[in-house]
Amino acid sequence: MKNRISVLAVSTLAIAGCDNYKGEFEQAIAQDLEANGSLCLGIKTWPVDVTILEIKSKSLRAITFANLQSAGLVNGEDAAIKTPGWKMPIARYTPSEKLKPFMVGPDICWGKKVLAEVVKWDGPMSNGDYKEATVTFNYGVITAPWLPESNLPLYYPEMLQASAGTQTAQVTLKLTSVGWEAK
Repeated sequence: MKNRISVLAVSTLAIAGCDNYKGEFEQAIAQDLEANGSLCLGIKTWPVDVTILEIKSKSLRAITFANLQSAGLVNGEDAAIKTPGWKMPIARYTPSEKLKPFMVGPDICWGKKVLAEVVKWDGPMSNGDYKEATVTFNYGVITAPWLPESNLPLYYPEMLQASAGTQTAQVTLKLTSVGWEAK
């Protein structure tokens, strides 16, 4: 009888420990997604100049900024770049006040990853002086309110995929003095 109680107690502690890891992993991943989970277009500097050649060829960049302008997120003006012996017409875009809440640095962000749940994990395992775990999780994407009204998801597969439901990802977490953190 004592052996059965001991086995039950050890099993209960092992299961409780798994639940603790799950909660700690969820907290670490949620913090990481809050800090690094923005989904953005990759804009590095402003103003953004789109050449007449890009406009006529309907490049992705030209389509993107035309859509952003029609949504009132950027202001566009006609300008020209001087080259030796020729002026190249361009459309010069700058961010509007309506865009500023959707910017991280100079970049335009169209969505944010949010943790749905931790699905499974391997570890924690010792890796030299610290412990780490590989964690698989599901996440959803909260899109910017302007995105559904624009045509941009037609040109960016990741935007279409975001609206398809939860996605699965994997992250390596490292145990530090303040708890688990994304590596």
